[in-house]
Amino acid sequence: MAAHLLSLEVFHRATDGKSAALGLQSLVVMVHNYGAGGTGFQAGYGMALDAVRAAESILSRLPTELKSKL
Repeated sequence: MAAHLLSLEVFHRATDGKSAALGLQSLVVMVHNYGAGGTGFQAGYGMALDAVRAAESILSRLPTELKSKL
């Protein structure tokens, strides 16, 4: 089964609690993977890989170095 990127939404928000007009302090990137239904636990790992692969071309063009918070 091929992964499909259904939509892409980009939001800029200051992460320091101040107005976004003051400038971006850091960039937070989230990739959401919905739609597993009752198979979320069993299919979760494979679906996560598909979600990252679907967004990979977009994520690779971001101008910042991303670090996992896990």
